[in-house]
This record gives sequence, C-alpha cells and structure tokens, in this order.
Amino acid sequence: EGALYKFDQRSNLNPIFSDSTDGVQKRTRRHEDNSDLQAFVNGLNLADQNARIAHFFDHANVPNLINYVAVRAINMDSDDVRKNMYMYRDTRGTGEWFILPWDKDWTYGIEGDGGSFLRHPFFGDQFHAKQNANQYSVLWTVIFNDPPLREMYLRRLRTLMDQYLQPPGTPAAAGWFEQRVDQWYRSVSNAIPGIAANVTTLKKYFTTRRKALFV
Repeated sequence: EGALYKFDQRSNLNPIFSDSTDGVQKRTRRHEDNSDLQAFVNGLNLADQNARIAHFFDHANVPNLINYVAVRAINMDSDDVRKNMYMYRDTRGTGEWFILPWDKDWTYGIEGDGGSFLRHPFFGDQFHAKQNANQYSVLWTVIFNDPPLREMYLRRLRTLMDQYLQPPGTPAAAGWFEQRVDQWYRSVSNAIPGIAANVTTLKKYFTTRRKALFV
C-alpha cells in the first residue's frame, strides 16, 4: 500500500536523484503526484552535510540501502548508476524509503559501459562516475561520501566480503559463490547445452573480484 517507483532510462544526463520525474514511472498510489519522492530527492541534494545526513537517517530505511550498496559492490553491478532499481516508500507505516533491485544482467563480470572506476567500491558516485557521459548517482554520492554513511557501508561490505566472497586464495571447492554456481549448474546443465564454458568464466570472476576488493 506504499508508493512504488520504477527508475528507468533518463532522457537527460543530469544524475539520478536530481529530480523525481525524468526516467521515473510511478507504479502504485497513482492518484497522488510525485511529491513524496521529490521531498526525498530534495533532502539528498541539501548543501549542508549535517542536514543531508539527518534527512537520510530520518527518511531512508538505512539497513536496506546500506546492504544494497554493499551487495552491488560484491556483484560489481555496472548498470544501476542511473536506472534499474525500484524505490518503495512505506507510506502508511514508517514513511521510510527502501530500494529494490531490478535488471541485474550487467553483474558478476559482465562489465557493460562501466568504465575505469567499475571495480572501485565507490563506483557510480560523483567522483567515480561512468566515463560514458559522466553518469553518476546523487544517492550513491551521499552514501559513499558523507562520513557516517560511508563507514556503515564499508563495514557492511567487509562483512559480506568475509562471509560470502572470501579472501584471495580461497579454493574453488570451498568458495561460497563457487558452490552456489555448481549447485545451479547441476540443475540446468541438461537443459542448457554448452553452459559449462559460462560456468568457468563466472568462477574466474570471483577470483578477480576477491583481488580487487581485498587487495
């Protein structure tokens, strides 16, 4: 019963979360306008850092957003800088904003147009933008650069690195991700001929991602 917004391709090159309409499709509560999203956007763009941080803590579901950006660093999402997400507001409850993933085809080593900052854990903020037309996200910029949010993000990222990605040198047979790949491979190998090569490529991704984040 909350407000759900789908973030799609923008028609201009202004960063995502600089407005509440361009490339934004409202999916629920369409009898209302976008003023709730615009209020969230306004807070993300406050010039005063303390006010911006306070707004984020007051209006965002902080564990949800922090966990999302930590997971995106693990899977190296190269296509959610300016689109490919849903934002949901618990309109009738806490009023907080959640992020929901969508369209994750450019992940786990499929680099798309990520550019030279793609492997960086701050990829997609104003200072680590896509070189393709300098695309970045205001939301990522706030999380990665305002000190308390950055610390929370890096702590969560390290937890996920230790628990799921695991350090360089982890044998493939002991890798959490590699074991998941093998599990899915066994369930689909008969239905998708030639998939073994894709499995090999995917497993190589985890080796390189471990080096990028741990080293």
